Amino acid sequence: MALVKCVECDKEISTTAKHCPHCGAVIKRSLFLTWVVVVLLVAGLLGILPMLSYENKPIISQACKPIDKASFWLPHDKEFAKADFFSKAERLRASGLCVFEGGFGTLDDKYYITVSKTGDAKNAEILHFSYEELSL
Repeated sequence: MALVKCVECDKEISTTAKHCPHCGAVIKRSLFLTWVVVVLLVAGLLGILPMLSYENKPIISQACKPIDKASFWLPHDKEFAKADFFSKAERLRASGLCVFEGGFGTLDDKYYITVSKTGDAKNAEILHFSYEELSL
């Protein structure tokens, strides 16, 4: 048994008392379940519950910088693939990868996009694509 103050007369009363022995005020008890429901409702209204859902959403891409199209290079004879090329970069970012740069490699005759799972350019890898693979 602990002592708390009565909300009416501010005198100490037992936590098990149903009425204040000093002023006769009725002591209202909040049920634990009531508080849990209130907390869940407030959390839902504040938008916290959707963040706790288990949907499989890529989170890393939210920490990535937006794709800088100036960091992509295509030679003039490959300009026809520009829309497909940028679309591929956007799809890679939407899948959870950070996209840093891209271009066309004349040695291997393929398009490339540099990506990272962590957002750190030091851990980046280069993905190579043929023109046909850009639309996949």
